Amino acid sequence: MGSPYKINPLVMIAVPTLSRAPLSWDWTDYYMGMQFPLGASIARMRVHDQIVADARNSLVEEAL
Repeated sequence: MGSPYKINPLVMIAVPTLSRAPLSWDWTDYYMGMQFPLGASIARMRVHDQIVADARNSLVEEAL
């Protein structure tokens, strides 16, 4: 039986937003404080200037 854990997990942080403005310091502090699995590949992505529902769908499509 194989291991139930992925060897190289993929993590994407996706943020739908209506603004191009920089994210707040609080948000950045929380993001930088996150711990990811060892060996994880990490990607960040923002979609702006779209309705949030459409932006969320775009993010999901990109992640897949």
